[in-house]
Amino acid sequence: MVPSYYVQLQNKLFQFIDQADFDFALPKLSRPTWEIIINDNDERERLEFIGDFYMAAAVGENLCRCLPNGTPHQYTVARSALTSNTTYSAIMKRLGFSNPQDGRKSPGDAFESIIGAKKKEDSVSLDNWFQTYYMRLLIYIADACRCGVVPFKVMNYSREYLFTVLLHPRGRLLSLDHFLL
Repeated sequence: MVPSYYVQLQNKLFQFIDQADFDFALPKLSRPTWEIIINDNDERERLEFIGDFYMAAAVGENLCRCLPNGTPHQYTVARSALTSNTTYSAIMKRLGFSNPQDGRKSPGDAFESIIGAKKKEDSVSLDNWFQTYYMRLLIYIADACRCGVVPFKVMNYSREYLFTVLLHPRGRLLSLDHFLL
């Protein structure tokens, strides 16, 4: 079952994307890169993987900056909403790059492929694009988290539970020295 906090954030994103003054553009790509995306299925899927990874990392890093006192629960729910294929598909639809017969996955995959292609082509330009366009969505969601849409969820794990999590795969307990530099 999808947590209701996720659904609330997702709906907030959709409302934000559907605003009349929503200003967003996809990164610009060279013609040869577009040709690769259009004609090479295997490379397009690789680019999709790179785009997915880039967006998760960029959102995660910037979310921690925008919500410095957030909890792992807030970060996880917010990142999930910001990096879902449903969100990417809503953006593609808003920009007019979505076929109504496509499900929500295809436009989202196309978005990730474009991001991956730009990452390979010019990562500095992609970082600038993220700061110019995607940060607006991220800040909007960080503000929603601060306002209590996703409440702080503090987990208090018992010492015994933490020790079972820190067990070596062969059943030996790892000491804290394994995790320190």
